[in-house]
Amino acid sequence: MFLVYLVLLCAVVHAQGLDISHYEIDVPGQFMQDNLFERSVERSLPTQDLYGLQSVTSSIGFNESQTYAFAFDTKIATSNITLKITIDSRPPSWRSSDEGLVLYYDFDDDLTDIEDTKKIEFRNFEAVLTLNNTQVNMHSFMFARLMSGGCGQCRNNEEWTYTMEISSGSIYFNYTGETLISVVDVDDESVLLSGADLWSNPNTEFVLSLYSDANYTSEVLTQVINNSTVTGDRNLIQITGLQRNSTYFATFTEHLFGSDVTLVHQRFNFTLRDSQACKIIHNLEFCKDVAYAVPASAALVEGAQTVDQLAALYDNYSSSLYVNFDYALQQIPCDTELDARYSPIVTCDDCRHSYRQWLCAVTIPRCSTLDAPLYKLYNQSEGRTDFIAQTIQPPLSYYEVLPCLNICQAIVRDCPPDFGFKCPSTSSLIKKSYGDDKYLDDGDTYLACNSFTFQHTSAGSRTHHIPWILLILCLAVLL
Repeated sequence: MFLVYLVLLCAVVHAQGLDISHYEIDVPGQFMQDNLFERSVERSLPTQDLYGLQSVTSSIGFNESQTYAFAFDTKIATSNITLKITIDSRPPSWRSSDEGLVLYYDFDDDLTDIEDTKKIEFRNFEAVLTLNNTQVNMHSFMFARLMSGGCGQCRNNEEWTYTMEISSGSIYFNYTGETLISVVDVDDESVLLSGADLWSNPNTEFVLSLYSDANYTSEVLTQVINNSTVTGDRNLIQITGLQRNSTYFATFTEHLFGSDVTLVHQRFNFTLRDSQACKIIHNLEFCKDVAYAVPASAALVEGAQTVDQLAALYDNYSSSLYVNFDYALQQIPCDTELDARYSPIVTCDDCRHSYRQWLCAVTIPRCSTLDAPLYKLYNQSEGRTDFIAQTIQPPLSYYEVLPCLNICQAIVRDCPPDFGFKCPSTSSLIKKSYGDDKYLDDGDTYLACNSFTFQHTSAGSRTHHIPWILLILCLAVLL
């Protein structure tokens, strides 16, 4: 039996027109916004709880339209599909001899030009649409739009009621619009995804599908997502073996065990980098929250080093610099009486966490090939530290996504004042070492700065600037 998924809930819009322009955003960490039609559908979903029905009853007022979208699952045995809409009642004051409703359908979501779409007339209170196997196999989606006429003598609150039925399969109100999975970063041959809330319902299985075209017809990859394919607390998923400088369009579905319900979550897209300058690393032992592209080493590009070895090189360097700080912090009376501690609000554990985050951010820079105003350009064999320039030895030029200012502000807030940690106080000084959302121009969509929390915002106070390397040296002097 052919299974039909009604993936977009009925959206009520005025018949005068439906603007469904597309807005595509190829920025790591941000979703491609679906068209306005889908977004209007998503807004109506929270009030609905209708899954797995073979028919649905609804109503429509004067001069309105209601649009349904169907996704065809051709992996399941197919048969002819019949969609039938039956008028159960008309407005009491309707006096016209016609039924007052018309059904339009097409395999393209651009239903704004009704004259170019296929029309089904209502006869004897029914409109019947039948698709054969050839039509189903040629298309991934079908869009049906029910339109009502006007009535000068009718009351505004009067309406038609109707029943929609699928002869083969089930009707699923299952386009959730939820962003359960997000793009963290990309390099020249892989994408890193995060699904922090995937298993809020344990009785589910997820499937990620990648397509090479925006019509979602040329499937490149399908992967089942389960506990064995994710890493870390944020359920990181890395898909490798992709083509450099290519754009991929992704769908993410969720199957509820023990039912026929499949939830279709929000679609997204991403574009891989066109250079080997950056390489994604994650799942580090010390810098646990590092999960992004970093400057690639000369050894990696030449094939003399693996990605895991590159990640360990960065991680071990950061860990070695942390030792002096930890020794110095042990001299602070962290566990004494509350009124004798350096703060009644934060603890030494808070300080350790914030310092580690800052240290990892400045020693393991986030790499990009995007020439953006807030990013800092480094040429071959250059970097913010001698470690980057002399040990990593980047073979290609790259841009650094500077750490977010709030990472610096966190160590000022959370650590004892004895350390004298300070951050930049003026815009010119801040932009030399840090980034912040407030420096984005109107309309900018790129990532402003590197934040481990994916919340690219600033917070906290502004103080004075001391170069980060001096903080490390000061700790050594304290010993």
